[in-house]
Amino acid sequence: MIRIIYDDNGNGKWDTGNYLLNLQPEEVYYVKTILEAKANWELEENIMLQPR
Repeated sequence: MIRIIYDDNGNGKWDTGNYLLNLQPEEVYYVKTILEAKANWELEENIMLQPR
């Protein structure tokens, strides 16, 4: 499965948010299609993302 994380602040990691500063966590989406990948093989998959 594939997990897509929108890194809004560009720091290279997922941020949980901050309740005191009223900041929401960065968005995470999961692609529920199971892909079969083998060792030392390349796999291409097209994923359609909706604009935010």
